[in-house]
Amino acid sequence: MDKPVVVVDTNILVSSVFWSGNPHKIVKKGIQQEIFIFTSPQIVNELKKVLQRDFNVGEQEIDDIVDAFMHFLHIIRPKEKMEIVKDDPKDDIILECAIACHADYIISGDKHLLRLKMVRNIPIVSAHDFFSLH
Repeated sequence: MDKPVVVVDTNILVSSVFWSGNPHKIVKKGIQQEIFIFTSPQIVNELKKVLQRDFNVGEQEIDDIVDAFMHFLHIIRPKEKMEIVKDDPKDDIILECAIACHADYIISGDKHLLRLKMVRNIPIVSAHDFFSLH
């Protein structure tokens, strides 16, 4: 079986830095190349904003965290803009990335995305549910 191609929401990346639960295990699978995790420049920018805004992480530490992620994340530049998540339009960047890389899954802890369940035949699952599938 081929290795799954996934897009993880910003909350999964952030959680993997600070806690050791399922998001951390997903990122570890990416580091070990058991799954291919794709991201976009927009998601990386959101990651930086969230780390600074919600966790009061300094600029150097943010750069270090992002650099560590860049060792295993695959960057793609989505061409298609979407307007699907009406309640939280900034979540559309996750969907755009997933469509651009033909992801097998979107992994998220975001209720707006999880409520969609699927976009263009790409299942949107929680970190916990991903492990029940793989």
